[in-house]
Amino acid sequence: MEAANKRRVPVDKEVNATESGRSLPRTRPRPTSSSWFGAPLVYAVVTFFSLMILVHVWQFSSSQMHPVLSTPFHNKTMVQFTTKFGTFTVDLYPEHAPKTVDAFKKLVESGFYLKDAGFYYNEPKFVLQGGGFLFDKESPVGNLPVE
Repeated sequence: MEAANKRRVPVDKEVNATESGRSLPRTRPRPTSSSWFGAPLVYAVVTFFSLMILVHVWQFSSSQMHPVLSTPFHNKTMVQFTTKFGTFTVDLYPEHAPKTVDAFKKLVESGFYLKDAGFYYNEPKFVLQGGGFLFDKESPVGNLPVE
């Protein structure tokens, strides 16, 4: 029993944190608030961004749509392709890029896409990119200016 009593340390001999030189906080430190970094600044920022959002919503909701987008579009210039992956139709817009549409028609009629080039990027219902993907083949229509 004496061995068990020797292991026990009396309460008065315990080393407290305050006696060892460390001072532990008993509560959380109080937050300091100044007039610039406290709630008024947060309210000012939230109010500013809210007003900016309202201005942009009002500005774009009251504007008229572009007439081309508000009227239905009926395209008469289309090209149909048949490949080993299926048949697809390409809409051409000669009113936006007349030189490019004419050059594309010449390439299709000459059979350029059958033997010398192909399509290499497709985003459905948006864009189809193709052309002289083979570096050693020349285009029969040459380079076109950007329209």
